[in-house]
Amino acid sequence: MKAIASKSRSPRAAEKAAPRTRTARPYPAWTFEQALPLAEAIQKFASGERVSRLTLFKQLDKSPTSSSSQNLVTNSAKYGLTTGSYVAEYLELTEEGKTLTFPGTPEEEKLSLTYQLSIARVRPFAVLYERFKGKRLPAHEVLSDVLKESDIHVDDAKECIDNFIVNCKYLGLLQNIGGAETLVSLDVRLDVMFQ
Repeated sequence: MKAIASKSRSPRAAEKAAPRTRTARPYPAWTFEQALPLAEAIQKFASGERVSRLTLFKQLDKSPTSSSSQNLVTNSAKYGLTTGSYVAEYLELTEEGKTLTFPGTPEEEKLSLTYQLSIARVRPFAVLYERFKGKRLPAHEVLSDVLKESDIHVDDAKECIDNFIVNCKYLGLLQNIGGAETLVSLDVRLDVMFQ
C-alpha cells in the first residue's frame, strides 16, 4: 500500500509563502534638517506657492525620480512641511511650512514651530522627549525600552532614536550641562535664545 503524500505544507514553508507586510514608520526616516531643504526650495523658487514637482527638481538640479529626491518629498511631508507625494504633479507648502520658511517670520516663532513639527507631532519623539525632558539623556537601550513600553510599534528603534537625538540637537534642546548631555525644555531654550 502506497503512502499518500501529504498536501499540507510545513509551518516553515507556509511562513515563506506568506506575503510580508510592511508597516509604515511612525516617524520620518530622515532628520528634520535633512527634510527642510524641500520646503526652503519651494519658498525660494516659487515664492512659497504651489509648484510643479518636475520644475522644482529642475531648479534644484536633481532628478525627480531618484531615490534621494523621493525620500526628500516623503520625509518633508511626514514632518508636515509640504503636501504632495513623490509622484504628485504639484508640491505645496503647508501653512506651517510657509510660516517656517518665510524670511519675515520671527526667530522665536520659527523655533517653536520647528519644535512642533520635528518633536511634538512625531509620536515616538514626543514620548521620548516628554519622558526625559529636564533630565540627562539616557543610553540608547533605555530609550529603546521606553519605546517598547509605549503603544507605538517601532521596527527600527536605533534609527528612530538617532533621528530623535539629531532633531533635539538641531533645535538646541540637547545641551551639555555639568558634563552630561541633557534634554532641556523648549521654554529654557527660548529663554536662553531670546533673553
